[in-house]
Amino acid sequence: MAVMEGMPLKSWETRSFFIELKPRSEFASLFVDCPPSDNSEIGCYSNQQMQNETTETESKETVERKEMVHFREHSIEMSSIVQQRKNGATEMLPSYWAKFGDLNLYPDSVCALTWADNHRLFMCKVRVIVGECPLVPKTFHQLAVSVLSGMLLDEYIENAQLLPVQAECAECSAALLNYSNNNLKLQSLPEDGWLNTSPSMEYFCRDTCSGATSHSHGHHGAHSSDLICADDVQKQWLPNEQRIVISDSYFLVLRKMIISNAVTIDESNIVLCAKCSVEIGVILKRNADIVQFHHVMCNLLVTDDRETYINTRFGTLEHFFAWTLLYQCESQTSGKLVLRSYDKRPYLLVWLLDSYVVISQGELVEAEAEGSDRLVYSFPALKMLYKIFDAESAKTDPRANGEDASVGILDIPLTCCVKLTEMLLESSLALPPTGRSVGQFYVGFLKLKKCDGLTN
Repeated sequence: MAVMEGMPLKSWETRSFFIELKPRSEFASLFVDCPPSDNSEIGCYSNQQMQNETTETESKETVERKEMVHFREHSIEMSSIVQQRKNGATEMLPSYWAKFGDLNLYPDSVCALTWADNHRLFMCKVRVIVGECPLVPKTFHQLAVSVLSGMLLDEYIENAQLLPVQAECAECSAALLNYSNNNLKLQSLPEDGWLNTSPSMEYFCRDTCSGATSHSHGHHGAHSSDLICADDVQKQWLPNEQRIVISDSYFLVLRKMIISNAVTIDESNIVLCAKCSVEIGVILKRNADIVQFHHVMCNLLVTDDRETYINTRFGTLEHFFAWTLLYQCESQTSGKLVLRSYDKRPYLLVWLLDSYVVISQGELVEAEAEGSDRLVYSFPALKMLYKIFDAESAKTDPRANGEDASVGILDIPLTCCVKLTEMLLESSLALPPTGRSVGQFYVGFLKLKKCDGLTN
């Protein structure tokens, strides 16, 4: 069972368009590719008259070609007029459209017209409203919660109780777990970092927590029964022979419960699939008998239709990665995050700037062509700067080697680093060419779940 990666983005091509709107901003940035007519008519550009409906003028000795971008309430259109200089005859060429299903444009508001690349990339600002409500700014925490709003972890576990528990390698489908009896229970962790933070207290004191039976503000001597060892407290969150523990991004099982010879463990306590040798998890630091499997690399199948955990809770792998970045940046109180493989090798730096943006993108289609009435719908996205480390920069960049304390760190399986990098590169290709990089960073985005929480 494969994890869904979502609908592929359209790379920037001839007659592509791109609209980006930020919360609290009435005006969206709009980009349109205005290509030369064809190879036989390519000439030099002259007298670029920037008006609401005029974006390009192309001339030769005998032919003058004008392209106009028309803005309407729910669409944009690019049309062309060819005029013969000798006899003044004109001809209208086929027009190209994009019709929007959820955007309201205000044509009278078009402003800041310019050529973004001094050649064929037309850009302007236009007032846009998405749906009927204004966009509402959200914190990283609020966005992360909205991504998880489709199905809470406790709801997932409740639906999975009494069902067979199976797990397989996401790369080669090799079986890792197979329990068909009803004795195996599922339990949730409150959050991903729970085991790293909650046991840090060496004891819990009823008196200092104001939990003494006297309810007095006076300090009472602590009785030995008031002190609970952290190891005992932690046991309730660890797996055993009757229980698997599930968190948002991983699940925990006892090593002896894994199918014999299904995994191998290297000298760094990284767990590999024995069949395809990819990283799928790690040995828990505090307990060598427990394996932590990453959800992206190990498909947990505990639904009637054998749907994967990622698909059931997040819908797509892209949504899962967006949630991961939001959760980690919020929990580590940093907008910058270095992603490393389990062997501590840095691969990717992401830098979240805006909380989210709303994007509408695609290609203008010929008005008479089949499918020209198809509506284009916008989607919310988590926009970011990112940098891919090579062998040299991984050693010298202070954000990669740990010298920059303002950067958070996340260790994930190598394949996760690769998949996320591929998604970001694909998103960069969907952007207008002039907007794909800022200094040493690329610009990319991940789609978020489209929900009412972003517009109310």
